[in-house]
Amino acid sequence: MRKGFALAVFTAVFASVYLACFLNGWTLFRYYPLTGELTTQDLPRAAGPAMGWYAWIAQGFVAAAFAGLLVLLLPEKWTGRTWSGLGGFSALAVVVFTFYVEWHWFLN
Repeated sequence: MRKGFALAVFTAVFASVYLACFLNGWTLFRYYPLTGELTTQDLPRAAGPAMGWYAWIAQGFVAAAFAGLLVLLLPEKWTGRTWSGLGGFSALAVVVFTFYVEWHWFLN
């Protein structure tokens, strides 16, 4: 049961961190597809648009992996009674909230 709970925590943390990074524009690095560069600095406009998606995925994965590993260190009696539907519910909640935030794209 503990491994299942760790996966549920991973899912919940990944979805939450990804959404927070997406909404606030937090990126540790940017990818410029026109030049093929991966950088932590903003490049001039001539480099084309920057993509933050790769950074959001990486940031979410690192935070979620840390949280999942931390849960594996908890005693079984703490995690055995916890609802394992946490991961699916939190991911669904994040998707619904993202649709709410981005609904303006579908109005035209």
